Amino acid sequence: MDELTPLSSWTKETETPIWTTIMGTIPAAFLLINAKGDIVYHSKTMKECYGADERQQWTNVYTLAETTHRAYIARSTTYDKMQYPLIRALKEGAKIQGEHTDVLRGDKSFGTFAITAAPFPHGHGYIIAFLVDVTKQVKAEKELFEARLTMTTVEQLQTRSKFVAITSHEIRTPVNGMIGLCDLLILEGMLNERQQEYASDIRHCAMKLSNIINQFLDFRKLDEKKVVLELVNTNIRDLIENIAKDSVKHNKRRNVDCHLSIAEDLPDFILCDGFRITQVVNNLLDNANKFVRESGNVQLTVHYRTTSDSNILEFRVYNDGVSLTEETAHQIFLPFIQADAGITRDYGGSGLGLSICRELSMLMNGRVYVDQKASFGCTFVFELPVQSATGGSSSMLDTSKRLISPVFRVNHILLMEDELINQKVIQRLISRCSIKCSVASNGKEGLDMFKTDNSIEIILMDCKTNYHRAEFLTN
Repeated sequence: MDELTPLSSWTKETETPIWTTIMGTIPAAFLLINAKGDIVYHSKTMKECYGADERQQWTNVYTLAETTHRAYIARSTTYDKMQYPLIRALKEGAKIQGEHTDVLRGDKSFGTFAITAAPFPHGHGYIIAFLVDVTKQVKAEKELFEARLTMTTVEQLQTRSKFVAITSHEIRTPVNGMIGLCDLLILEGMLNERQQEYASDIRHCAMKLSNIINQFLDFRKLDEKKVVLELVNTNIRDLIENIAKDSVKHNKRRNVDCHLSIAEDLPDFILCDGFRITQVVNNLLDNANKFVRESGNVQLTVHYRTTSDSNILEFRVYNDGVSLTEETAHQIFLPFIQADAGITRDYGGSGLGLSICRELSMLMNGRVYVDQKASFGCTFVFELPVQSATGGSSSMLDTSKRLISPVFRVNHILLMEDELINQKVIQRLISRCSIKCSVASNGKEGLDMFKTDNSIEIILMDCKTNYHRAEFLTN
C-alpha cells in the first residue's frame, strides 16, 4: 500500500479480533501519532496501564509533555519538554531506541518508561511508538546501586579506619621513644641547665604529638562503639589531686595560676572508671590551658551533691581567657569544630578533645556543657552520676603504687620488645634500679631464654609481639 490508509478505515481494522488479541498480549503500549502530535490510536494496554481513556493529556504528545513539564515545575525540578523522545521523533524523524523518560500517569504519579519510536512506513509524518513501563526495574536498579554504593562506602570507611589505627600506632612508637630518651637525658643529670631545658622542650612537643595521636585513636574507638567502661572502687580525691598536679606543672612556665577546690563532703572512694574521668577532665583542662590569658588563672572545682535517685559528681573547669557565644558553645562539641576559623591557626589543636569529652560523658551517663553565666572567660561543666564505695581502691593509680615495691625486690627481668629504641629506654630505666635486664627481640627468642634461664623472675612484653601473642606466652 503506497499511501496511508484513511484513519477511519485503519482504526476499523485495528478493532478486528486478531489485532485486538495481538495488541492485548504485548506488554508494551502501542501508539500511532500523526504529524501534529495527535495520538490517533493507542492499544488497550495503554488504557489499562496508564489511564489513557480517562485523561485528556494522552490525546496529544505535546499535551503529554506539557503536563509532565508542569508537574516537574511543581516539584521544582527542571524538565525540557522539547527533549521529550516522542516530540524529537516527530520533529526530527529520529529513531528512538529504548530511551528512558519520566511520564505523568493518569493517577498523577510519575512512571519511568522505555520509549521506542520510528517513522511510520507509509510516510505523511506519522510515527509509531512502543512504551514499556520500567518503573519497577529502574527502582530496583537504583536500590541495588545504592546498596552497592553503601557497601563500598562502608568498606572505604573501614579501610580508612584501619589505616588511621595502623598509622597512628606506627607514629606513636617513635614518639614514645623520643619521650623515653628525653626522660633518660634528664634523669642522668649530665646536661647543663640550657641542655636540660632543650630536652624538656623536646619532651613537651613529643607529648603534645602523642596526645593528638591518642585523640585520633580514642575518637575512632568511640565512633566504632569499642570503648568499654571499667568500674572499680577509686580513690577519687587522689585521682583529682594528681590531675591538678599535672595541670600546675604544665602551666608553671607560662606563669598561669591553677587553683583546685574539692567539696568537703566528697567521699574518699566512689565506683567509677577513673581512667575515663581523668581523660575527660584532662581534656577540659587542656582546653582551658590553651585559651587562658598569659598570667591568667585556671580553676578546677569539684562538687558532690546527692539527689533523690543518684549522686552527682560535678567538675567545673574555668579559664579567664576566650569567651564563647551561645551558638558556639553548642558547636564546639562536634568533631573537628573550633570556635572560629582562626582558632586552629592561633592556638592549634585537632578539634577532637571536646568531642571526645562529650562522647565519654554520654557513655558514663553524664553530660558536659558550657556554663554561660560567667561575665567573662569560659566555664566547662562535667556532670557524672556515681556510686559511693568503701575503701580498698582498685584504681590504676593505687595499683601502680602497690606494684612499685615488689618490682624493686627482683633481681632479673626479661624484656621482650622488638623496637630497638624501646629496648634501650626500658633496659636503661631498669638498670638504673640495679636490676639485671635481659632483652629478647621476639616472642620465640624470649620463650627460649625463659626456659633456659631460671633466674628470670619477671617478663615485660609488648601486648602484640612479632612471634606469639602475649596471651599465649602467659598461658
